Amino acid sequence: MTNERKKYEGKRAVLLRCAYPYGKSQTWLPNDLNKVGAKLDAIGIKTDVVDLNLENMPTNLREYDYIGVGVVGATYVPGTIQLARTVRELTGKKPLIGGPGVEYFSPQEFEKLYGDSVQIRNDNDLSVAIGRQTPPVFDVSINRRLNEINPKLLEKQSMYKDALDLAKRLLPKPIPGLVTVETYSSLENKLN
Repeated sequence: MTNERKKYEGKRAVLLRCAYPYGKSQTWLPNDLNKVGAKLDAIGIKTDVVDLNLENMPTNLREYDYIGVGVVGATYVPGTIQLARTVRELTGKKPLIGGPGVEYFSPQEFEKLYGDSVQIRNDNDLSVAIGRQTPPVFDVSINRRLNEINPKLLEKQSMYKDALDLAKRLLPKPIPGLVTVETYSSLENKLN
C-alpha cells in the first residue's frame, strides 16, 4: 500500500441520489454514482451509494468525510438544492455536487443555486475537492459494487431485473474490465 493511499485509508464517503421529484415509480441502477464510488474506493476512500428513491437518508451522515450529491438532470436540481441545504444543516460540511445537471452551470450560477457547496464538473474538480488524484473511470470497475447491492433493494424495482435481461442479451461473453454477465447473474441470484 502506498503512503498516499494510507493517508486516505479509513476515510469514508457517501454519494446520494435524490428521489425523483414527480412520483415516477421506476428507478435505475445509479451506475454514475457507482463509477465515482469505484474511483474513490480505488484510492482508499470507502464509499457508500444511497439511492433516496429506495432508501432513507442515512442517519450517520456526520460520520462521512465526504458527502456527494448526484444531479442526473435538470429535473433533479430543485430537490438537490434542498438536499444540499439539509446536508449542510445536519453535518456542517460542504456537499460535493456533481453530474450532468450541474456541470454546465457557471460558478456564479452554481453558487447562487447551491450556496456553500462544491461544484464537481469533471474528474479534476473531484480530485481537487478530495485533495488526491482519482484514477480514470476506465481504470476502475463497478463489478464489486454491483455484487454488494442489498437484495431487498433489488426486489423493490423491476428495472434491475430488466438490466439483467438486457446484459444477458448484449454481453453473452464476458469482456475484461467491464461489467460482465456474471455480475448481472449474481444480481439475478439475489432476486430469486
